[in-house]
Amino acid sequence: MTKTKKTHILAHLENLLNVDRSCFGVLTDKQLYVFYHRFDNYEIRRDKYRVIGEEYGISRQAVHQIYKRACKTLSKQACFIELRKRLD
Repeated sequence: MTKTKKTHILAHLENLLNVDRSCFGVLTDKQLYVFYHRFDNYEIRRDKYRVIGEEYGISRQAVHQIYKRACKTLSKQACFIELRKRLD
């Protein structure tokens, strides 16, 4: 699997979540990549974590931990706090 370009990831997430792409600036490139592939494929199977892990040379458990850290980091951003308010 080839890595998706960062600009494509940011544009797609911006469109999906209706938040400015600058909100994702707090994530590392690896966190952004994992978040994108997990979020874009909500019904993800463990195989996807394995495939992403192989690409980065890490375990699928490590990929899952990266995803959880990315979510926690994003949840503290004002744009995502506002998004949660709009969805409530």
